[in-house]
Amino acid sequence: YEDTSMADIARRMGVVQGLCYRYFDSKRVLFREAMEQYVRECCAAGLPIIHDRSRTIRQRLDDMAALTLETEQNARYHAFYHRPENQSIHEELNWRICAYLTPHVAEELEDACQRGELRLEHPALAAQRLLLEQQVNGENEGNEEVHKARDDAGGRGDRVAHQRKSAVLQPVHH
Repeated sequence: YEDTSMADIARRMGVVQGLCYRYFDSKRVLFREAMEQYVRECCAAGLPIIHDRSRTIRQRLDDMAALTLETEQNARYHAFYHRPENQSIHEELNWRICAYLTPHVAEELEDACQRGELRLEHPALAAQRLLLEQQVNGENEGNEEVHKARDDAGGRGDRVAHQRKSAVLQPVHH
């Protein structure tokens, strides 16, 4: 990112540099727009899952977590975002994904509370926490210490993830 200029971008796209500046004030603005489009692309498959009210909220959250793990390695720009020199850009992407998904997850947690499936004082805060933990867990995918902890917990961390989710999502027992 740092070594690329608007002139480089224009040349790669086969357009004059002025055209890039006509639509984007700076390389940073262009990159943020591209990142926002990528965020929407990354989240598109998860939205029907989280909004599927024919399933319990726990099932939907589990399915979203599984989808994230399955698709993350095959994401279109995975190699770019996971280069060591792009760590700050990757962190920004993670924050943007959380910000994009939070209102969707909060809406469904609120609905689950209204239907008596959950008891949460602050569904929006719970949604934010769940998503941030998912991002942090995803960040640790390549960390050997985390892999060892997952193995010690009995697999790919499913038990740990379930316990963390359970601490936030307290089902209503009838």
